[in-house]
Amino acid sequence: MASGPLSEPLLPQELLNLVLYFAGIPTLKACALAGTQLREPSQRLLFAHFTLAVDIDSKPRLSALLDALAGPPSVARHVRELEFRISRAVILDLVHAPGSESPEFEIGAILELMDGVRTLTLDMASTVPSAMLPVALRDALVMLVCRSNVAKLRLQCVPFADLLFLVSGAKGLRELELSGVLIATDSDTDTTADGNHDPGAGGSQRRAVSFPPMPSLARLSVDNIHGIVLARALVFLADITLRYLHVTFQSGVEARNIQDFLASRQVPAELAHLRLTCTHWQGLLPIYPDISRLSALTTFEADLRLPSQYIITTRADATDYVAWLAHVLQTATGCLQVENILLNVQLQTSHEADLFFVRRLEPLDLLIGRAFPHLRAVVVAFQPTFNAAVNPRRESAVES
Repeated sequence: MASGPLSEPLLPQELLNLVLYFAGIPTLKACALAGTQLREPSQRLLFAHFTLAVDIDSKPRLSALLDALAGPPSVARHVRELEFRISRAVILDLVHAPGSESPEFEIGAILELMDGVRTLTLDMASTVPSAMLPVALRDALVMLVCRSNVAKLRLQCVPFADLLFLVSGAKGLRELELSGVLIATDSDTDTTADGNHDPGAGGSQRRAVSFPPMPSLARLSVDNIHGIVLARALVFLADITLRYLHVTFQSGVEARNIQDFLASRQVPAELAHLRLTCTHWQGLLPIYPDISRLSALTTFEADLRLPSQYIITTRADATDYVAWLAHVLQTATGCLQVENILLNVQLQTSHEADLFFVRRLEPLDLLIGRAFPHLRAVVVAFQPTFNAAVNPRRESAVES
């Protein structure tokens, strides 16, 4: 039998792509070296999710990474989901000690190669505004966000001053997630002289008039009270049709702010899906957001964990569980058009799901049935409190 590359296709390309999709990273690496039919689809999956994490230790390796990505077979074009993380130490080094060893040109060149990104995550991990960064790095970040194919943008630990800077040129942005956005001052600078966050420097200035319109935006997620301030600036002064909103809170104060936020006439009337995540598990909050004004709401989703005393004690009965869930569900009782309720219940022990269904389902069913006359579906999803294992193929193929 003759040896060498196969002259006939192994399988139809569509079927081959499906088989490779479920393969792990070691298998994909082997397939990428096996032949021409397997090489490109394997590389496309290997590099679909790419993490560029820049810290002090990785700086010397950036040049080698740039050479590898720029040369054949041009794997950077396969990147669809990019996560860019840069440490606080590197940012301060770029700001205060620029020089020949500064990596801004390598970082910018690497980002420019990835012209097919659809989901972009930026984690700046510093309160240093991007206006103080080297021009090459600033331009690369703006260029990346402004590409029309970027549909989803996640901003993590980004200074408030950078939001306008980063989203002003976004063309086709449909989903925006804000996590840990840093707001400290009324101006564009929220750092002290040594670059540290100054929590006492103010923080109520919204500067909403400066935010650009984003008519394509349909989904917005914010994770703290500062995110609510930003949501007002981004959403309610722009001509958009927002369909999905996700807000997170952990105290009665934040819950009240969210209530004021949702009760305002600035909330888009077209909002159809609202998700509330309460990260306070010690007991019932004194207030829960009122969403009765959202007349177009059809899906209400809540992330919750039953208070631990209801889980670990044998004295807990159905009344305890129903009281807790009623506290959550009363949020939506004024929205008579709600058709779908999604409850994401976090678990501490493996038997909690059985306990919940066997002993608590009937009271919960009666409670929901009375409150929502147009209800079509109730979905209760049970989730562990720990992070689930990540699919190894979904991890970054290359991390500098």
